[in-house]
Amino acid sequence: MKSQLELLAASRSDNVQWSLSQVELEYYRYENNLLMALEMPDGTLDELRRSFDIFYSRIQIVKRGDIYSSIHGEPQIAEALTSVTTYLDSTARLMDGDDPALVAALPELLTHAQTLRAQLRAISLRGIMVFAARSDAQREDISQTLLRLAAGTLFLIFTLTALLLWLIHLFRLNARREQQLKRSSQQTEAIVATSLDAVIVANRSGQVIEFNGAAEKIFGYARAEAIGQPMHELIIPDGLRAQHLEAMRRYLSTGEKHYLGAGRIRLQAKRKSGAVFPVEVSVSSVLAGKDEIFVSYIRDITKSLEREEALQKARDDALVGERAKTQFLAVMSHEMRTPLNGLLGTLELMDDTALTPQQRKYLDTMRVSGRLLLHHVNDVLQISRSDSGSETLSETPFEIDTTVAEIVESQRALAHRNGNIIRTERIGTLPRSVSGDERKLRQILLNLVGNAVKFTKDGAITIEIERVGQVQDVAMIEFRVIDTGIGIAEADLTRIFDDFVTLDTTYGRRAEGTGLGLGIARRYAETMGGEVGVESEEGEGCAFWLRVPLTEVADAVASEQADEPVTQLATKPLDILIVEDNEINRFVLREMLLKMGHRVIEAHNGRDGVEEAAYRHYDVIFMDISMPQMDGFEATRAIRSGSGPSRATRIVAVTAHALPSEVAQFEAAGMNDWIIKPVSGQKLRALFGALPTATARGKVPSSAPRLLDHDALQELRESLPPGSFIKLLKSFIVETDIAVATLTGRVATTATPEALSLIHQTAGACGTFGAERLRKALSSIEARCKGGETVEIDGKLIPIWDETRTALKALLEDATA
Repeated sequence: MKSQLELLAASRSDNVQWSLSQVELEYYRYENNLLMALEMPDGTLDELRRSFDIFYSRIQIVKRGDIYSSIHGEPQIAEALTSVTTYLDSTARLMDGDDPALVAALPELLTHAQTLRAQLRAISLRGIMVFAARSDAQREDISQTLLRLAAGTLFLIFTLTALLLWLIHLFRLNARREQQLKRSSQQTEAIVATSLDAVIVANRSGQVIEFNGAAEKIFGYARAEAIGQPMHELIIPDGLRAQHLEAMRRYLSTGEKHYLGAGRIRLQAKRKSGAVFPVEVSVSSVLAGKDEIFVSYIRDITKSLEREEALQKARDDALVGERAKTQFLAVMSHEMRTPLNGLLGTLELMDDTALTPQQRKYLDTMRVSGRLLLHHVNDVLQISRSDSGSETLSETPFEIDTTVAEIVESQRALAHRNGNIIRTERIGTLPRSVSGDERKLRQILLNLVGNAVKFTKDGAITIEIERVGQVQDVAMIEFRVIDTGIGIAEADLTRIFDDFVTLDTTYGRRAEGTGLGLGIARRYAETMGGEVGVESEEGEGCAFWLRVPLTEVADAVASEQADEPVTQLATKPLDILIVEDNEINRFVLREMLLKMGHRVIEAHNGRDGVEEAAYRHYDVIFMDISMPQMDGFEATRAIRSGSGPSRATRIVAVTAHALPSEVAQFEAAGMNDWIIKPVSGQKLRALFGALPTATARGKVPSSAPRLLDHDALQELRESLPPGSFIKLLKSFIVETDIAVATLTGRVATTATPEALSLIHQTAGACGTFGAERLRKALSSIEARCKGGETVEIDGKLIPIWDETRTALKALLEDATA
């Protein structure tokens, strides 16, 4: 093909070059005929004219032919063509004229023709050169084109070959996929056919196009019956049919899905017999070509629901039984604790009677047994409360050192009886004040320290405190209670924190208990977000550890009172009326005032106080706030609005606490001042003008209340006649036992008059006898109740009162020793 193209290109180029050479050849023929015509004019003019015409035609072809247009731009050729054309145009007239004229012009024509010889030579040679060069260029272009065409052809062949190979690969791949799809289709058909769930396939019109064997068994239709039937008429109950059709219409028109793709949902379906039964349905849509089909997987859950109902009933029965057990334990614990408190209180009262040594021995045995029984009852109650989920966390600020010191102090006497040394070690830097559930922390540490004291003899108990982590302002504090006692066997370490686990160790089973203490500790630790554990070897002592997160807080000064000045009263003997329903509080206040030289009259309630104030004049009236029949506010208003001699007397409110809202109530009722329980001689003297007013109002800087206010107790002891202090303290313990049992017998309380009265009276008595922590707890409950809160009392007072009572009993033992 390449040779043919070259021949074709060469053919055209050679034709042009031949034509150019023929121009010069025709000129020579024309010139020769001119010469012949000059020599022999006759018979040669026709030949001359013919040769001229041919020469003229050749020049016109070169001048006008498109093939020669490429050389017209050559200056030399253009100039030669112009000269030759001019000559030919002028000569053509002679050639076309008569013979004589032509013969006459022959010499001149020859002369002029001979002058064109060089120009014709230039046209021929220059044209041949130009066309030769262009022919070479064209041949080169054609050659390059042919090479590119060959390369393209090779690339195309390669591409076609690769494409062919790829098509072969795709063909084989499609063949394999077809086999896989065929196998998959066969497997799907087998799965659908053997599926325990009914599989129903329907088109967009709702007509059934597939109905498997499980569907036949569940719905009662043969496959041939179901195919082609509207699904909503086949299996959907009459009551749900309109809803189904509306959902399908909405989906087909708007694309809004209801059940489609929603996973398994529970509905009702209808059998061929018309029976309606519960099913679990999952519906999905699939594109089959351009058509959309709906695949429904349906499971009959009649038996499953029956089993679920049976399990639910069994679970409910179990929960009812568990709640009944918990409630029974709680009720029995409360019911047992109330008579136990009365029994223990009566035993304390018997201490003041004349007893023989044998009777006192019996009395001591009963008292110890009663206390142990009360402790067991409290433990069972606490476990029941924890298991019922009623335990909540409280956030109060306290000092770690103070809490641990009080725990150590409460256990020191028992430790000494066992010949033990008990000490505290601080490791590293500890936060001074933290916020957390101090009551639960105290209970855990009391259980751990109490166990260490009980199971250690002639040894040492060390309480280590260390900060083991810090995240922002929350510190992870670890308490370690390490003893040198009998230890715990490795096999028992995994169960020591289970309920009712008591290890029958040595010491002749001296340490009695229910085995609930460590179970309570574990529950409390988990509730606080911490953990508790133990490391021990039998005979080598134990190391119990507790890690709890506590929020570090800035030291704060707690103050319940305002700083307004107290109007000071004269120190001369005064006629004073005490309006107080609590016998102990009346007795204490009366004895203090009598010791100060004042004259005192008592009224047992608000109504008696109003009558007494209306009867005679008093210089000062001490008015309790919470009293039966008529409270302190109502009594004050009655005195102020009356016409009795004491209507303008200074009235001092006697209260367990004085919140700002209550101070406003004092003033609104007509009270002139207030004094905070516990009432002491120091506060009375401040009230009467001997001391600063802050002391009178009981302003004691403290970030955490002490268990006992020993200063107040000592002052009370000094203010009372000999023997009265012990008697009153015993009565206080008995009455508070009953009050705490009554209050903790309530699951919750609101601002009911009965509850507030009991809380207020008990708080006042606690203030009198220095039970500072219990007073604080009761005052807080009272304030929250008055604020409209529902306060869960159960469990909040027992640990505080147990510690307080233990400390007061130790104080009694020292006083009677």
